[in-house]
Amino acid sequence: MFTFTFIIVERVGRRKGLVWGAALGCIPMWYIGGYVMKSDPAAAALRGAVNRDGWGYLAMVCVYVNAFIICATWQGITWTYASEIFPLDIRMLCVSLTTADTWLGSFIIARSTPYMISDLSYGAYFFFAAILVSMGVWAFFFVPETKGISLEEMDALFLRPMHRAVWAQLRGRPVLPEEQVVARTKGIDPVRDEKELDVERVKHVERR
Repeated sequence: MFTFTFIIVERVGRRKGLVWGAALGCIPMWYIGGYVMKSDPAAAALRGAVNRDGWGYLAMVCVYVNAFIICATWQGITWTYASEIFPLDIRMLCVSLTTADTWLGSFIIARSTPYMISDLSYGAYFFFAAILVSMGVWAFFFVPETKGISLEEMDALFLRPMHRAVWAQLRGRPVLPEEQVVARTKGIDPVRDEKELDVERVKHVERR
């Protein structure tokens, strides 16, 4: 699984891996929900009816397929993504917070899933499938690709609103002009310097 995750991260990319992971991971959940809704295995078990068919075995396989896809994409890529997007001066703190948030989310899901399945039945699977769809939509519009981007360019990438940075990457255009990227790597903020220059011009005009 670790090897597969590394292959996806380095070859497919972070953003594509998240989008495809959500798109493929929701399919098994939709199928399991549909199978439980139609067959109602819990009610059949209460009646003492035992029905072993291919659709039921396929639902069992879908559980492992979903786990494999999510572990290879969202469970693996997010660790890499969180460790490379933050500036060096706050990276340790931010990675600690994202790690704690990940484990808290895993704890909540692990504790709530049995109750959701018993109370919502097939609705629990539809709920997780819908969550995966929303995760894929969010990753498509608001998660820029960081594959092959240096630490210096990472700061420039996240200066713009995320949807604009993603749109620029989709069109194959640079997120920031090359001059601004070079200036920022040298510790120069061209936007701030330009504003300061404009202020000086205004003061000079007022004095005249």
